[in-house]
Amino acid sequence: MAVPGCCPFEVRLGRHKYVDGGTVNPLPARVFIGEKLEKTAAILTKPVDCENEPPKFLERKIFWRYFHRHRWMLEKLWEAGHLYNEEVFFLEDLADDERSGVFIICPDKMPPARFLTTDKEQINRSIDMGYEKAARLEKGLRKFMAPPFQ
Repeated sequence: MAVPGCCPFEVRLGRHKYVDGGTVNPLPARVFIGEKLEKTAAILTKPVDCENEPPKFLERKIFWRYFHRHRWMLEKLWEAGHLYNEEVFFLEDLADDERSGVFIICPDKMPPARFLTTDKEQINRSIDMGYEKAARLEKGLRKFMAPPFQ
């Protein structure tokens, strides 16, 4: 994981520079579905109907250090946001069909802790939201994860 703007250095392998994969394709669902897997559990960090919100001041300040030198990345992030939404819609369609083997786990609303925070209360409330959601989904998730009948 080397999120642009947060990772203090460029990641190089040989002559090539790399960035966090989520920067270009944050939810490569079609890649995994194309592998003919029996079951796929998609764990999302935001609700399926979430609209992208503009970054907060601190996020903009940190990212500016990177993006003012690499303006092409802003276009890639915009494309990645659209791709993410397309992949969520794709997963939702599959999850509606029980035979597809796709199960989506996501929060009902945006967690208090966003991408960048040091607020322990927000972090703990976000974790609690995850535990509460998992408890509500437990029965359905156990059914989904059970081996098929012989």
